[in-house]
Amino acid sequence: MATYCDNECKEMGGICDFCIHYQDENEGTNKGFAGEGKCLKKNEEVCAHDGCDDDFHCFKIKNK
Repeated sequence: MATYCDNECKEMGGICDFCIHYQDENEGTNKGFAGEGKCLKKNEEVCAHDGCDDDFHCFKIKNK
């Protein structure tokens, strides 16, 4: 089930880049934002602008 921080977030939809499960392929480097990476929850390659309605968890929510 998707977890949103507020109604505006819910209206935008579950965009991978704003999800705690998204890991950019350049994370931990000084190469900048790649825009492609991995969904750690589903263990699959995703684009940052992809959407998800089941495992999305907004990064603004502190507790996992």
